Amino acid sequence: MPQVRPGVKFLLFLSSYLPLFAILAFQYRGETTLIYGYQIPYVTAVFTGLCVVSIPFLWLVVKVQSKSNPDFKEVDEYRRRNDQVTSYLLVYIFAFIGLDLLVLDNLVAFLVFFGMVAIIQIRSSQLHVNPVLGALGYDIYQVTTGREVALVVADTTLEEQFVPPDGEDGHPDTDADERYLKVAELGNGVYITSNNTNGN
Repeated sequence: MPQVRPGVKFLLFLSSYLPLFAILAFQYRGETTLIYGYQIPYVTAVFTGLCVVSIPFLWLVVKVQSKSNPDFKEVDEYRRRNDQVTSYLLVYIFAFIGLDLLVLDNLVAFLVFFGMVAIIQIRSSQLHVNPVLGALGYDIYQVTTGREVALVVADTTLEEQFVPPDGEDGHPDTDADERYLKVAELGNGVYITSNNTNGN
């Protein structure tokens, strides 16, 4: 699998804050500055720019990674874990709503906390916990496969992604009890399975 560069990881992390950026862009629409004779909502422009860049970048990275060196994993047990996205929204995003970033103390507190969250999320490869992916129809599953407990991001229900093993004749054995997923790695113990991964 191609290694995800630190700069790419940081941009992926930024994309997870797109809901907050959109809210702040609207909240500070009245804050303007005069540039070449025009009143420009500079704060709104910055956060709108982050929103515009985040969505296509996230889509591109997920598309590229989902096609990189796929592997098959046998599935023993699985359960949906979209609660991780809900917790992320409540703890790391909605906590900043209503905070006046034009006040220096608030801005410094926001930047310090934002930086700490970025370091933790990037180092722990938790970039899959992204509310934008959830809005785009992706779900998070905790999958037990052999001795490994992995997290799998899927763009459909996991059942739709199951692949039967090959029988003795080399053709898929649809009557077999084993269930496999064709996945591509996103990070340490994190995988993605999608129509792109399965070649659909």
